[in-house]
Amino acid sequence: MTRFLTAFTLAAALAAPALAQETSMGEALSMLEIAAQRELTAIGVTDVDPMSLSLSQLAQIRSIMGSSEYNENEKSNQIKQIVGAN
Repeated sequence: MTRFLTAFTLAAALAAPALAQETSMGEALSMLEIAAQRELTAIGVTDVDPMSLSLSQLAQIRSIMGSSEYNENEKSNQIKQIVGAN
């Protein structure tokens, strides 16, 4: 439940500035997908299409990458677990 609330809050926070600038939700989602693609490529996950990920998964990826609680290896492992890559 906590992860869901965190993901939802993060997604809302990321979408709010985009909506305030009169951009569509589709554009905000595209921005999350582009950021996720960048992060996935950085950790060597190239076989996952960010467009196939849910909003929750995209928000979790952004949350983990922006966190200072984890080292790079932990971030990589958690993101791989989110997208089901091993």
